[in-house]
Amino acid sequence: MYSKVLFFLDHADKRKIVYLFILFVFVGIIEVAGVLSIMPFVGMMTDPDYFGSNSLSVNIKNYLSISNKEFTLLLGLLFVVLFLTCSFLNGLTVWLNTRLSAIMGQKISSKLFNHYLSQSYEFFVKNDKASLSKNIIEVSVSLSESLFIPALQILARLIILLFISILLININPIAFASSLLMISIIYLFIFRIIKNRLDQYGKERLRYNDMLFKSASDCLNSIKDVKFYNIESFFSNIFSKSQKTFRLSSKKYMMSIIPRYIVEIVAFGSIFITLLYLQYNDFNLAQYTPEIALFVLAAYRLLPSIQQIFAFTASIKFNLPALDLIHDDMNTQPSLVHKHKLVDIDEEVIFNNINFSYDKNKNILSNINMNIHSKTYNAIIGESGSGKTTLIDLLLGLYQPISGKILLSNSLYDKNTNKLLIGYVSQNSPFIDDSILNNIAFGIESKKINIDKANKLINICGLSDLIKTLPDGIDSAIGDNGSRLSGGQLQRIAIARALYRNPKVLILDEATNALDIDTEKILFKSIKSIYLDMTVICITHRLSTMRECNNIFHLANGSINKICDEHNIISDNELSIIIDKYKLDEKK
Repeated sequence: MYSKVLFFLDHADKRKIVYLFILFVFVGIIEVAGVLSIMPFVGMMTDPDYFGSNSLSVNIKNYLSISNKEFTLLLGLLFVVLFLTCSFLNGLTVWLNTRLSAIMGQKISSKLFNHYLSQSYEFFVKNDKASLSKNIIEVSVSLSESLFIPALQILARLIILLFISILLININPIAFASSLLMISIIYLFIFRIIKNRLDQYGKERLRYNDMLFKSASDCLNSIKDVKFYNIESFFSNIFSKSQKTFRLSSKKYMMSIIPRYIVEIVAFGSIFITLLYLQYNDFNLAQYTPEIALFVLAAYRLLPSIQQIFAFTASIKFNLPALDLIHDDMNTQPSLVHKHKLVDIDEEVIFNNINFSYDKNKNILSNINMNIHSKTYNAIIGESGSGKTTLIDLLLGLYQPISGKILLSNSLYDKNTNKLLIGYVSQNSPFIDDSILNNIAFGIESKKINIDKANKLINICGLSDLIKTLPDGIDSAIGDNGSRLSGGQLQRIAIARALYRNPKVLILDEATNALDIDTEKILFKSIKSIYLDMTVICITHRLSTMRECNNIFHLANGSINKICDEHNIISDNELSIIIDKYKLDEKK
């Protein structure tokens, strides 16, 4: 466990922990002085000649020229000052612990978020995004609150426990040893019973937290269908089942505090029984009063510390599965993003004998050979599930082919930004709950956005009429994932987003299927008239889109064939043949 905790600490964090350790030692010394001061104070209160001929006390009284009564008052004030100082320092250590742990939670959350971002696209396809969000937002932060704070508090309490124990051993070793043995047996016995349950509850809590985040995410992301089909109760039941995580946390809390009451009954009960025994057997209580007062005060200071050590240990045990989860995730190697070879070629893109499979068994794509020439419009057609989007994902570098090479022209590389000049619009482009402007300039800081360029793209993509109707124009919010706009409007914003970065190749994956044919024609006409040197690749089922293209490629059974090129003009009769041959929907 300790190696996993140290994994999350950098040099600055370790230095802060050393400073805290020094503070803990100082607090321990003050605690001992405060507890020790009760003996002479109570002794003086019960017996004015308590110090007798003690040379140190006599010298202090003579030096200060004070009486026994005044000396008793001085000791009482010293006792109060020590306890006030101790309380202040304990509060300071709690604040510093909490502050350090909060910083640790922030660091872990940020590191985990950035680590996830370093993974390949395939990682996100294979993992549930709700679970990843839960790890970033909830689990990583809870580590600081339920593991790092307890660990530091245990260290602080152990130091206090050590110093006061040394004091009590010197005062009455037999009484201390018997008390320690009794309390240790109680706590160890209880912890032995509950430790396996705590570990089990911790693992169950992670599982139910996964269900909690996933059920909420699934429901809210599908809220239109949920409302239409009136299936709120279905998701409500799933969400309710996953709320067992709260009951598990309450069980952990109960297990951690129960020993406190048992130990308090035993400890203070023993003290009272001892006092009754001494009184009944006519012992001189005045002789033992200072020592008894010392043990009572020590118990008052020690028992909460012992209980906190137990409770914090239970919290750590409960949260160890979360530590293992985050540690294992952080130790996964970042996935390498596949980069294509840049070469000096006349074409923009060359697919050379590309083979690809998701499961390494059956190829989705086999021996794909395709050349995309500069300044051409290219359509890729085929039945649903034939691999068209997979082909584009390979081009984008999101997946790595099993064999073969994808060659890109040197002209597609921007040395200033170290990025490829390729724009991409997917079938279902994601949108942030922000303004139209920030969705067009996606991922760019507000102060760096080129407003003039954004307004120009608004005109090119046919969004001017929409902007005029909105109260805040281009700064109008579009709602969660664009819920306030139509599908066609969102597709045009997504195309404007792709064009904002001045791509030399624009890829449209069913990116105009929500537009009517006339709007689509106007959009293509604008792009062709303004971006004269642009190469466009369209995945489509629409004949209207194919009419805009120079080349048409058909993908079927893992293979691709060119069925029309820039030297051919597609007539309506030839389009009808394509409809019949490739099972396309003419109505689209």
